[in-house]
Amino acid sequence: MAMNLLVAGGGSGGHLYPALALIEGLRAHLPIERVGYVGTRRGLEARVLPGESQIEFFPIHARGFARRLSWSNLRALLALGGGLAESLMLLRRFRPDLIIGTGGYASFAPLACGIALGLPTVIHEPNARPGLVNRLLAPWAGLTTVAWSQATAALRPRRWALTGTPLRRQISQAGPGQVTGLRLDPSRPLLLVIGGSHGAQVLNDQILHYADYFSQMEVVLITGREGYRCARRQLDVELKNIHLLAYADRMGPLLAVAQLVICRAGAVTLAELTALGKPALLVPWPGAAGGHQEANARALAGVGAARWISEDELLPGPSLARAATELLADPARLAQMADASARLGQPDALDKVIREVERYLYEADHRSVSLHRHRRGRHERAGPGAPRARLPGQRFQPGGEPPGAGAAALGHSGLLGP
Repeated sequence: MAMNLLVAGGGSGGHLYPALALIEGLRAHLPIERVGYVGTRRGLEARVLPGESQIEFFPIHARGFARRLSWSNLRALLALGGGLAESLMLLRRFRPDLIIGTGGYASFAPLACGIALGLPTVIHEPNARPGLVNRLLAPWAGLTTVAWSQATAALRPRRWALTGTPLRRQISQAGPGQVTGLRLDPSRPLLLVIGGSHGAQVLNDQILHYADYFSQMEVVLITGREGYRCARRQLDVELKNIHLLAYADRMGPLLAVAQLVICRAGAVTLAELTALGKPALLVPWPGAAGGHQEANARALAGVGAARWISEDELLPGPSLARAATELLADPARLAQMADASARLGQPDALDKVIREVERYLYEADHRSVSLHRHRRGRHERAGPGAPRARLPGQRFQPGGEPPGAGAAALGHSGLLGP
């Protein structure tokens, strides 16, 4: 039976790209007819999803809560109320068979409504230190998949599996011969600098202010769309070895050819690094909720796959440039870091998540069928005048059998009305 899949999460690439990977993978394994994505009009998803013709985008009202007393929390509370109402109407109209949340404040309302209505719900947590939404909902969701086992202490999930973070095939299957549009000198080491989906001005400044340190290497600096013009102005003289990109839609080929990566410590970025076995110099974003980027960086550095530097250590002076050049001048250490990174990587994380989701849906479906049979047996013992058995929440069609009764197939629960 064809399914409707609803995915929720947004604001940054850390929530969006695992969701797109899951959509890609689940479509290949399940009979999915429609895919919907719930996010906000301000997040990265609002720019990326209009180009995805097979994904219906449903923006809702949602705002993050400040971790302190602030008038902004009143606006966030009002947005939450609006988002819950919008999500209820969406669930009634879209009638999802499965709801998946990848974190971020936009995922709370649709997941909470789905849990309240008894729909199959799955949460994915990519960080070592879980976000607020997933901490609140994991105890109630049907299945939680995690990239780091230590995250379960804070999540307290009712059912969980260690899978890693699902990646798009263009990342996990990237090859070094796929880089196009850049004139890179293959005889020199390549340093790839990534500021995350929104860019990082502090990384841009460090590379461009101390460009002399990088004269013996190729540097690809992904500035972020907002930082690109500023970076162009900062680069007084056109340097052939420094290549500026506002954004990279295909990150996999660049990662595949890089000898060292300087980046933030978002969960998806680290999953990509470890899937390809890349050594990294990490600069966690200090504004990350709950300090989760620093926790991610510590976890990676703890196994020798990366070195991390706080933003406070970057200023003043060329500390980041010195650290990068020292690492690139030490091939033996880079090789050790690459080995540690590869051991930590889970390039098959997408397949693991898909298997867990399929198992969860299979078991949930059979529990529903068993409950139906139990009720049917009770009806037969009670006699023909007793109410007829039905699947949980399933509505009868006038004068007929319950639709799909006893069939081992996934279908609408009926909880959302006709």
